Amino acid sequence: MASTPTQTNSKQSSRGRQSQGNFKSPLGQLFKSPLGSARCPAAESGETLQADIAALHARLSQVETEIQQMNNDGYRQEELQSHIEKLHEYNEIKDTGQMILGRIATMEAVRTKDLYEKYGLELED
Repeated sequence: MASTPTQTNSKQSSRGRQSQGNFKSPLGQLFKSPLGSARCPAAESGETLQADIAALHARLSQVETEIQQMNNDGYRQEELQSHIEKLHEYNEIKDTGQMILGRIATMEAVRTKDLYEKYGLELED
């Protein structure tokens, strides 16, 4: 069987696609240092890791202080879920209102903005 130029220059993969020689992943370059030895980007010096750990401890301390301050100001974590549920309900009602205004605007062939003025609504509502 005679081979065509496309068969000579490319190989047929097991899935029926044609490939150009051996695949070379661009990720391979990320794991090599300029000197050619393989290294993992996550393998950092001990000093860098210690500095990162110290920074995380400082951030944790700051967040704990903020939580304590909010507790002292009367905020309670138990109230958070209630506020989240109320916010979801508000957003659902607002979305429904927007859909209704959009349909009215389509039926009356006007801009939705004009309906806000007609019904005494603020654009920020």
